[in-house]
Amino acid sequence: MVLQNAKPMTNSLIKPYLKKLTLQVHPDFFHGDAIKKQHNANMLQQLYTVLDPILRPTASTMLTEPTRLTFYNKRSSTQRRRSSPTIIPGVVFATPKQPWPTIQTFFSLCQQLDISILPSDRDAVQAMIRQQTTQTPQRKPPRSLQQEFADALYKDHQQQQQQQQVTGGMILDQPLFMCDPKLNRQHVADRMAQWLPQLHPELWWGRLPTLYLSSSTRLEEDRTKGILILHDDMTLEEMNAYIQQYLPTKLKEHKDQSP
Repeated sequence: MVLQNAKPMTNSLIKPYLKKLTLQVHPDFFHGDAIKKQHNANMLQQLYTVLDPILRPTASTMLTEPTRLTFYNKRSSTQRRRSSPTIIPGVVFATPKQPWPTIQTFFSLCQQLDISILPSDRDAVQAMIRQQTTQTPQRKPPRSLQQEFADALYKDHQQQQQQQQVTGGMILDQPLFMCDPKLNRQHVADRMAQWLPQLHPELWWGRLPTLYLSSSTRLEEDRTKGILILHDDMTLEEMNAYIQQYLPTKLKEHKDQSP
């Protein structure tokens, strides 16, 4: 929770001003007007709810929605002779979860009630807000469904292009690809040309020796180190699973064998 992590200075920073504000708008000063008295009582209670997580970092209650507060201001000695108390424009605590913007808004409320804020206190709050702004990473705006759909189409188009670009001739021309003499080389090449784009070729094709064997051919394990072994009875799913399982080991073996 952001407010619980605020520095202790936030508490001592607002307490003196909160005391002055309470004396300025306390409902008891409006005993002659029940409406104004009740209004200020409600507003003061909401203000304490907004500031409570700052005053008491362990507080469990917290406002999460923007809150607008207005007060009737206690009349000065000159106002008592000429008019009734007036209501101030008020402020909106737009981000009650954020301590420093909350304190800045509280200071604005104090100034509307003719409570002076020390320049050093005002500057300290503004400095902390600037610091948090520079430290907070900018979030990318949420992607629209239209953008996601366009990206999906582009990705699908790229995959189709990749599939179209792989030919049997390219398979046979790859020097690291070897085929069992028992098998029809062209048939194997055509099959691999169709499946290769779905086997994550960027991870191994052209980098790791690959031996395509008949299902009846078996090699001793020592002779297959650093070599991917594919069989003609493998399905696409089985071939993909084999590559994912053994690729790290085969790459390491091949690297260890390299001069």
